[in-house]
Amino acid sequence: MSRRKQNGDAIADRKLMDRIALDEERLGPMRGLLATTYELDPEFFEIDFLPTLLGLGAWDDRSWTTRIAMEKSLALMEAAAVVMEAGRYRGRPRSLRLELTPYVARAAGTLHAKVLVLVYDRAIRLLVGSSNLTTQGYRHNREVMLVLTAMPDALEQAALIRSALDTIPDALADAWSPGAERVRRLALEHLAQWGAPRSQRASDERFVWSGGPTPLRQTFLDAWPGGEPVRRIRIVSPFWSEERGDGPLEQLLGALQGRNALSDGCKLELGTEAHLHPDGHYRPVLPPSVAALDTTKHHVEGSARAVSPRVLPEEVGMPDFRGVRPLHAKVVLLEGPTTSLAYAGSANFTASGWGFLPEPTRANIEAGVILRRTGRDRGALAALIPDAIGEPVELGGSAADEVTAPEQSAGDPPWPSFVRDMVLTPARQDPESLELAVHVEPASVAGPWSLATADEPARTLLQVGPGETRPEHHVPVDRDTLGTLLRTRELAVSWWASEASARYPLNVALPAREHLPIAPGARHPGEQQLLAYYQGRVAWEELYPDPEEQAPADPASDYRIQHDAVDTTRIQSYQIRSFVEALEGIRQDMLAAAVSEPAMRLALTGPVSPVALARQVTDAVREGERTPTAGGFQLVEILGCIHAARARSVPERLREAWSEHTRRAAEQVSRLLDKLRSDHPQALGPSSGFAHYERSLRASFDRGARP
Repeated sequence: MSRRKQNGDAIADRKLMDRIALDEERLGPMRGLLATTYELDPEFFEIDFLPTLLGLGAWDDRSWTTRIAMEKSLALMEAAAVVMEAGRYRGRPRSLRLELTPYVARAAGTLHAKVLVLVYDRAIRLLVGSSNLTTQGYRHNREVMLVLTAMPDALEQAALIRSALDTIPDALADAWSPGAERVRRLALEHLAQWGAPRSQRASDERFVWSGGPTPLRQTFLDAWPGGEPVRRIRIVSPFWSEERGDGPLEQLLGALQGRNALSDGCKLELGTEAHLHPDGHYRPVLPPSVAALDTTKHHVEGSARAVSPRVLPEEVGMPDFRGVRPLHAKVVLLEGPTTSLAYAGSANFTASGWGFLPEPTRANIEAGVILRRTGRDRGALAALIPDAIGEPVELGGSAADEVTAPEQSAGDPPWPSFVRDMVLTPARQDPESLELAVHVEPASVAGPWSLATADEPARTLLQVGPGETRPEHHVPVDRDTLGTLLRTRELAVSWWASEASARYPLNVALPAREHLPIAPGARHPGEQQLLAYYQGRVAWEELYPDPEEQAPADPASDYRIQHDAVDTTRIQSYQIRSFVEALEGIRQDMLAAAVSEPAMRLALTGPVSPVALARQVTDAVREGERTPTAGGFQLVEILGCIHAARARSVPERLREAWSEHTRRAAEQVSRLLDKLRSDHPQALGPSSGFAHYERSLRASFDRGARP
């Protein structure tokens, strides 16, 4: 979007992972993540991409504490959603707080768009380009990526970001998910609050999705100014369609000629993947039919040249480094006497990428930006073209002998395209429990199919016979099955068209995520652990010991204050004193959560919250480890903390959510207290000393906020 930087700045710009690293001091915490990708590498996403994005520092996948830190970061976000091409699914990341939706082509072709939307408290970033969510895409390939940023005091790119957000639901159609919509809405709310313009003043920048009724080729050519001839065409693409009379290059040249926009002697330059030939020279990788294309009939001089795969030693900080980068960038640049027009994005210069098809609606779903510049600003677009290596090969005639033909890629395994999603959701009959909702496309069902757990031995959860075309199936989930689903995060689908079953990713509905453990297999913190946290003695991440480590013989002694040789955790007076010492920490922890709705939900009703502590207290009374009066005292004091927090001032945009979440927390603790009172009427009844104490305390906090 700007002119090429020099020296160190240029090297820094080459490092894509550095461009996504969290700058929390400037941008604020991340609140939402939305990505589209053709390929997803689950291991890269979890141990490299997300830790970098969330500012978690060096990542140790073997460390349970670092896994808990990531889960907490995701739990504090409004949503994190990824949409990927279904046929390229090879497994999902471990966190079920990430929503992963496989895209199945129904009205358009393959999902090939690479877009990343990051929503922070004080910024929105939108990255669009050619990089898949893989190690190759973010660490190794030569890619192109444009980074658009909007902040309250920097809204120049806000309209371009808004145009992408306005159109993305239509572009992704059936794969559009609740999590994706939540991130989009959050970004649009930020832009509205910042007073961002709703449309662009100039037409020299445009975000484009392809795969609809208007092909990318037409949108791009329509942006070229009428009456100005194109003198030079530069196309960078790692993949190419065959040219047998009506290929993309032939159609592009014909379309420009038909618009009287192709100058005589125009130069067509193709930048391709590089192949090191045994003779020691780099050759372009092209289909022979492209190399043999006769461009002279359009009065065009055509040539192809390999893009340099060499990695600058400065990029890796190793003077003797001799690595190479495969080409994966996609750029098209038209240049005339006064104007330059560029496309940078995900679309290879192929029939499916640019819509050079009899039915353009069958083109891939691609995303990119079209940029038009004049004068000195044209240099920024020229900088999108990477350096070449080796000798150019003139197209036509015997050029096929001077290029290397591309290798044929293997096809994707069968995929159950009739399935739309599989989601753990609150049960219809009991919202406090979960059930599995399976949504299918009835028109795509052509035979029997079944669903099973993804472990060994597999357990069949659903069998659907031939002729059954219900769009939605609900499967009860018992405790053992739920544990399996949370651990495997996938289900096995068997269907009429495939001999082998396929793994399908499991998601958890947004309203059901409160039921999720912080990590599969993790034990919820006990009362002593929660009190130690609120007293500032342990960090949040330390509340969750690794489930693979040996559990303590006595669950009540998960955490002990061991200043003395005597275990004080079972002595009630010590328990109550420890509780009182934690009250201020409870208040402060709740107030610190008044920054976003997910933070409120986690701090007020999550596994580390006043509600969780209240449940531990009632369990202690039920098990005889606490007197009813002591337990009642604790519950009333917890209610007092919630009411005090509810009365505190919070930012206006969060007032409604804060009121609702504090009300829900107070309601849940009140229900626990009512149950305790009904179970112990003599100790806690209306004429008891406890009842007098409760009335006095409630009168004090009722003056501030009512439940």
